Amino acid sequence: MNCAVIGFPKCGTTSMRDYLRVKYPDDNIVKLEFPIYGEAYKFSDFKILKGYKPIIMIRDKVDFLWSFYNYFSLSTVPFEDFLDMPFRAYNMKGLTPLQQCDFDKWIEPFKKFNPMVTRLEDMMDKDDFPWNPITMTKDKPPMSDRDRGIALDRLCSLNLYP
Repeated sequence: MNCAVIGFPKCGTTSMRDYLRVKYPDDNIVKLEFPIYGEAYKFSDFKILKGYKPIIMIRDKVDFLWSFYNYFSLSTVPFEDFLDMPFRAYNMKGLTPLQQCDFDKWIEPFKKFNPMVTRLEDMMDKDDFPWNPITMTKDKPPMSDRDRGIALDRLCSLNLYP
């Protein structure tokens, strides 16, 4: 089985790749992350997908936003401002975190490859899944009810939730 694990930052893509490499050590398992490494349409034309089963990793969008916020250690920036902050680092093409969590938009071009879409939360239920929440360590605060409400309101206003 050859798999291309494709995912969004902070959605368990690396953990899924590692999990599959242990389960299938003789198979070729590659990892791609988007949208930060380019527009989705560029990925859908990758020759690497020929002969590979695409597995797309997603996660709860509110948790994605909070993990992303903590990953960049932006505690000096209010969470509500972070949601609209265009990122230019890491080839993020000026996309805001809210634009990045429009998972359906990014997945659409992959549908021709018949991908398996997997939620991180479903994989975390497996005892042998090597998920390590490195961005949610004890020095990072849990998401407040206020910030959760802000994220939900913004996602709903953009028709991105549920």
